[in-house]
Amino acid sequence: MNKETIVVVLEDRIYVYEFLSLKISDAIETWTNPDGLCCLSSMKDTNVLVCPDKEQGMIRIINNGNPETVTAHDGSIASLSLSPDATKCATASDKGTLVRIFDTSTATKLQEVRRGADPAKIYSIAFSSNDLLAVSSDKGTVHVFGLKPSEEKKKEETSKNTTSYFGFMKGVLPEYFSSEWSFAQFKFNEDSDSTYTA
Repeated sequence: MNKETIVVVLEDRIYVYEFLSLKISDAIETWTNPDGLCCLSSMKDTNVLVCPDKEQGMIRIINNGNPETVTAHDGSIASLSLSPDATKCATASDKGTLVRIFDTSTATKLQEVRRGADPAKIYSIAFSSNDLLAVSSDKGTVHVFGLKPSEEKKKEETSKNTTSYFGFMKGVLPEYFSSEWSFAQFKFNEDSDSTYTA
């Protein structure tokens, strides 16, 4: 909910209401969504909604009333997050190995980062205000990734993330070898009743 919109998320549909009149402004059919995945911007004058689309692995980005559909993953969407300024969204599938970051105004993929090689349930994806992304999973870890800088910052800054030594063979070796890996990782005691958040 923000000051202009109320969103009600059901397992296979999302209803968007105008806050003041409580009139339905949109009804969005989604892929099976038992976790109620949906992100809505909270910033004034920014109206961005991101949710699973009606086909597996696809997301819908609605930016100021303009809907775009994006193929985010092969499997079902398991986690979504929206950056504080609502310019980026991040997604993870039920496999939990890759996190993809998209531009919410153009619906283009900006970056792909790898949490690991083993499947995992992603508990949380969180953006920081200083171009970092944290991802927590059922493996008892939090991975921290550096987001690619904007065009004007690219000349001053290089990526913080680790890449494979075999990245120069991109196109010859499987995609796994050209992945970006987290530059920091925190491990929690799996035997405790810790809460995994990022």
